[in-house]
Amino acid sequence: MNLLMTHTARPVLRRVRGLLVSCLFSLAVTAGLLLLMRYFVTTDDVAYAEGPPPKTLVYLRTVEDREPPSRRPPPPPPPPVPTPPSPPEQQFDENGAPPTFEDPEPPPVGPIGPVIGEGRMPIPLLTPTPEYPQRALARSIEGWVLVSFTIAETGAVVDALVVDAQPPGIFDAAAIRALARYKYRPQIVAGAPTATPGMMLRIHFELEG
Repeated sequence: MNLLMTHTARPVLRRVRGLLVSCLFSLAVTAGLLLLMRYFVTTDDVAYAEGPPPKTLVYLRTVEDREPPSRRPPPPPPPPVPTPPSPPEQQFDENGAPPTFEDPEPPPVGPIGPVIGEGRMPIPLLTPTPEYPQRALARSIEGWVLVSFTIAETGAVVDALVVDAQPPGIFDAAAIRALARYKYRPQIVAGAPTATPGMMLRIHFELEG
């Protein structure tokens, strides 16, 4: 009986011993694999952590130089309009009458204006600029007025009358007011100043520029 049990237990012990050896070998292999994997993971982290800094790519766009478009030079400014010299003021004597001019040999008078008797035609001494009407100035209207008047013995303008105007009724009053301030050297007949009726004058109203 004892001999039979001895022969039966030996194979069992061998199997148990083989299983223990196999388990130990498997544990050793598994531990080695785990250590190897940990080594690789740690090495990669250190390599990535201590690696060179990343490089930044910079894109530059080149722009071709182009010549600016040619520009035409501005036109030269118009030449300034010369201002006519103002006529001398008429001189009066102590009594307020204009001086007399004696022309022993008066020059011939041309066909400009009416001629009464002998002597020179009236000469303008003071011709002030008429005031531009505000209504025409606001609407940029230009025109003219033809006025008939008489030059008195004193050289003043009297009996002014509008003969024609373009456009009508716009500059009439301004032309009459300006002509009332005109002064002339009256016509001299036989050494004395003489009134000259039937004079005609066209007054223009034009905007500057």
